Amino acid sequence: MSRGEIGYPRVLVTGASSGIGAALALRLAQEGARELTLVARRLDRLQDLAQRIEAEAECRTRCVVADLSQTEGVSKVLEA
Repeated sequence: MSRGEIGYPRVLVTGASSGIGAALALRLAQEGARELTLVARRLDRLQDLAQRIEAEAECRTRCVVADLSQTEGVSKVLEA
């Protein structure tokens, strides 16, 4: 996939604070996503990732701190 080929300009990535979720968020930004909503339980890690993405790609980010194993967390993401 070359830059700009991604079919979805806005993407929600759960588990984005580390591992596969963080790697996926970075890749999506590199491939042309214009806006990423990053979801995880650790705000500090989400903010670090958001700064990295915005520095390396033309992509806006939004961080949502939520535990998706809880109803309140799911509601928080739906409201974001």
